Amino acid sequence: MLMYKSFFYLIFLLSFSLAQQRYLNFRNLTTQDGLPDQKINCIYQDKSGFIWIGTDNGLSRYDGYRFDNFGVSGDSVHSLQGNKVLSIYSHESLPGKLFIGTKKALNIYNISTNTFKSYTFKINSTPLSIRSILMDSYGSLWLGTNLGLISFNLKTNQSQTYSAVPANPDSLASPVINKIFIDSGGQLWIGSHNGLLRFDFSKNKFHRYLYKQNSRKRTFVFDIAEDDQKNLWLATQNGLMRFQTASAQTTLFRQTLKKSNYSSRINVIHSLQPERKGTIWMATAGGGLSRFLPEKETFQNYFPEAEKLNSLRSSYLSYVFRDRSDVLWVGTRNSGISKFKLNRTEFINYKNNPFNNNSLRPGAVQSFYEDQNKHIWLALSTGQ
Repeated sequence: MLMYKSFFYLIFLLSFSLAQQRYLNFRNLTTQDGLPDQKINCIYQDKSGFIWIGTDNGLSRYDGYRFDNFGVSGDSVHSLQGNKVLSIYSHESLPGKLFIGTKKALNIYNISTNTFKSYTFKINSTPLSIRSILMDSYGSLWLGTNLGLISFNLKTNQSQTYSAVPANPDSLASPVINKIFIDSGGQLWIGSHNGLLRFDFSKNKFHRYLYKQNSRKRTFVFDIAEDDQKNLWLATQNGLMRFQTASAQTTLFRQTLKKSNYSSRINVIHSLQPERKGTIWMATAGGGLSRFLPEKETFQNYFPEAEKLNSLRSSYLSYVFRDRSDVLWVGTRNSGISKFKLNRTEFINYKNNPFNNNSLRPGAVQSFYEDQNKHIWLALSTGQ
């Protein structure tokens, strides 16, 4: 038995660690392929199937082969107002129209005429950044900005601004709005730099959740998604949070990676994308791409691997989006876009990690053997 221990190494396939990652085959798109900028802020798919990408240097439309780019030019009718594109949105009630939020204005793009119409919202002569866009069931367009929330009537061009008044519990908790979301029951939710809010249409006021007066304890809600059980999932700077709408009970899910370059940033989540299977993909700010499996309450992680051509290009991610053909688009902060096809057969790579005693021992694999208990034994060249 000692001889076997010195020659074979038993792998328990149920274990998962940093050394045992599912490898995804990414296709990477950068400025060399036609993107206007390497920093990606948002990704959207229109009714015709085109992928629209907001960057720090304009808007881009991708047809699967080439990029058509839109930016600021001298012709105001055919030009964006503001090159830094922060949000993209469309609504079925307004076919052929695309709403683009930039650092300076709300832009409405008419696809058939290839023209733009812009609206600027200001506070003390300062243009507001349009960070999130959504239309409610009443036909009002909601705009999340860096200085409050705006309800905009497209027919009358009238708007109402909601400001943050910390002392007023019926107001916004923070002026910085990251996400506007309508759940399956028609409730309007707002993710801010100080927790989560729900808007009461009947009383024209807000209900605060996760609100903290102490700035060091605030929860930044960057993104919101909903599951089949009517739970909200929140992307925060402290991890992934489940919010039960019926009880307002929260559960925080965090990752711990021992002795990893990604451990300090893997819980800073900027964007969420649910999958049809119920799992949730997450774009982290320095911790790579993560996948959360709610039933098991476990994470799978994907990091850049410089030696692999089709690897994720960056660990600093800004956006994750699933299109209608089940391609997952991952926007990065410095390396363009990485994308891959979901539900494609994946391989699990087992390799040595010198910081993990439970990882595979070093050496070349020379042969395999499966015993009657379904355990896999490997013969390694090092004899460990």
